[in-house]
Amino acid sequence: MSYHYDIHGKRCGEHEDSYEFRCYLFMAEYKSETADKIVGSKIKLRRKALRMTQKQLADMIGVTSQQVQKYESGTNRITMNSFVKICNGLKIRPEQLLTNFSFCEGTSEHDKDLENKLLSIFRMIDNLSVKARILDLVKALVSDEDK
Repeated sequence: MSYHYDIHGKRCGEHEDSYEFRCYLFMAEYKSETADKIVGSKIKLRRKALRMTQKQLADMIGVTSQQVQKYESGTNRITMNSFVKICNGLKIRPEQLLTNFSFCEGTSEHDKDLENKLLSIFRMIDNLSVKARILDLVKALVSDEDK
């Protein structure tokens, strides 16, 4: 068993290390309608980047184009089943739609944008060794700033 922590570093207890539990913690921290709109806008951006119509995505996931429009606007909540189908249809990992939420209150908008870009790029790296080296580099840079 491992301990899980919320986004503020508070220990939440012992739970299985599951993706669903991490999503639950994430969603519990934000108003659901805000998260729905953010995820929906990311779906829309990705769909357009692939030059895909709402109808094409709807056919892939088995819903109407009106339902896709409601997902993209954040009007309707996406079920986990539809979420997985959307990710597959858009050829994107689920965490890419659930990331780029800034967890730092009181941070400037410019810093939040940079933070989100860095996190987004970092999550695209599949090689764990490269990720570890980047983390070491950032730690070294921060400790150099403190001197």
